Amino acid sequence: MNDSGLLNKTNILIVGAGAIGLLWYSHLYLNTRSHTNTHLFQSSSRRKVPSEIHFTNLQQQTSVIPTQSFEFNAQHESLSKPCSATFDIILICVKSYQLNDAINEVFTLITPNTLIITSHNGLGAMNTQYSKALANHNILNLLTTHGCLKTANNKITHTGVGVSDLGVQLGSPPQTLINHTTSLFNQALPTLSWCNTLLEKQWTKLAINCVINPLTALFNVENGKITDITFNNTIDLLLSEIVEVSAASGLALNQETLKNTVIGVAKKTAKNSSSMRCDVLENRMTEIEYINGYIHHQGQALGINTQKNTELYQGVLALHPKTTR
Repeated sequence: MNDSGLLNKTNILIVGAGAIGLLWYSHLYLNTRSHTNTHLFQSSSRRKVPSEIHFTNLQQQTSVIPTQSFEFNAQHESLSKPCSATFDIILICVKSYQLNDAINEVFTLITPNTLIITSHNGLGAMNTQYSKALANHNILNLLTTHGCLKTANNKITHTGVGVSDLGVQLGSPPQTLINHTTSLFNQALPTLSWCNTLLEKQWTKLAINCVINPLTALFNVENGKITDITFNNTIDLLLSEIVEVSAASGLALNQETLKNTVIGVAKKTAKNSSSMRCDVLENRMTEIEYINGYIHHQGQALGINTQKNTELYQGVLALHPKTTR
């Protein structure tokens, strides 16, 4: 996206029609459609994009939102020849284990001026030739604590208010692009802030996920239940291991601050069902490989004992086919 393009409508492609992808699509449509043109793309191997979204907001008001589906068959495109369609922003909202396949599928849509934004749980997911081929592109990472529940292919409910952070994963985007993108996404779904300390935010989100997701999945409880005293020691052990691994990786985290953050999120989303619990109940693959599994593998590489994270990692792994790293 060049500076002159900022004066025109911003063309956005959202890859992934899961809960978070549909949440962003709905808010972009409701709050920014006068100056954005947003399309949805869903992998051909999964369900097609619905013709409309039934979106229920935090006030329990439901809107019916028409969708613009982008039809694109990556198998018929040459990886060396960009597709004729042009998007200023490609927002990839998929499960962590789907990220590399998603990049693969839209690879020919990416031009030197395309801003790529990824939004997924966990760390360590960008690990194939396609993601490595984007080393010279501008890639941002979007972290959010908003709660959203998908109850049908075309029905979502915004279940919990949260905050979002946007920061640089790769590249050096110009300040005009940073300002424009931050303003646009904050207008769509407040509150979103630009973050110059993305790594710390990513690890904080990882810590939240390492506690809430596996515990709610393994014990089949809503998020608020993990604030019970019976989980207190487990939470302390999980966070202690995460702090030790992060320190060995060059990032200092405070365990008490992390715990307060985790408990705060659990209380704010007390009636929510975590994404991992939903996946387990629906017999779907989970993102455990890139959450507690990430801590497990980092611990092995660094010679650090991560017994409690490893225990939860292996416990959730036993519930579904193993994700290939």
